[in-house]
Amino acid sequence: MPRGDGPVNPERLAAVDVALRRCMSHGAIERTFSKEWQTTRRTIRRYIRRCYKAWEEDKKNHPTDNGQEFERTKQALGDAFAGAMNAQDFRGAVMAIDRRAHLLGLYPSQKHELSGPAGAPMQVEAKVDAKAELLAALQKHAPEAINEPKVEDDDDDDL
Repeated sequence: MPRGDGPVNPERLAAVDVALRRCMSHGAIERTFSKEWQTTRRTIRRYIRRCYKAWEEDKKNHPTDNGQEFERTKQALGDAFAGAMNAQDFRGAVMAIDRRAHLLGLYPSQKHELSGPAGAPMQVEAKVDAKAELLAALQKHAPEAINEPKVEDDDDDDL
């Protein structure tokens, strides 16, 4: 058995999980917990890998979690904001607000433009014959409607 697959401390694993959900960087997690637990950064990286592995297994076991993951992440970002405000870490508070706003879809969608040679916009030509596409779709789905003879309107009441 590889060394990384041995038993782990569940409280430590839960603490690293919470830190990851609060969008703490891996470096910050390594520094914080290696100092707090008197262990190496390598061990902390092992806990981080275990968290990601657990998340992947959770996704496989619960492919549709009915928004529970969304709610957990939203709650974690709210907790991150509160913790940052208590610690007078305004930069961290703004980052938490920004990530939560992105999560909730409050920002407009971002447009990304592909660039061509020398960074210039790519030239795209699209020739669409809408009438031909419409006729092809109609023939496929309702051939009898296209092939029926046209009915003349004998009424002259429209005058």
